Amino acid sequence: AARLQKETASLRRELEETAKARQEETAGLREKLAASRTEIEEIQKKAEEGERAVSLLQEEKSTALSRVSALEAQLSEAERQLRVEREAAQREKEEGEESSQK
Repeated sequence: AARLQKETASLRRELEETAKARQEETAGLREKLAASRTEIEEIQKKAEEGERAVSLLQEEKSTALSRVSALEAQLSEAERQLRVEREAAQREKEEGEESSQK
């Protein structure tokens, strides 16, 4: 009976040590899980900030492209007007030369 009590006490101590080790292991895993969740939240915040920055840059790009397009149209019109004026000046010059030859 004494031996049985001794074995029971030994098994009980073993179980208590195992349970304590499991509790410590579980606590460590919970800490790691909490740290991982915090890290994930930080990554998500950075990703959201990045997405907002990309969106703003896309808006700026769109605005800049619109300005470029408008400026190209203005340039094209100015070049067309310049050609018309040069052609008119050339005609006047030629007409003036023809008049002076007569």
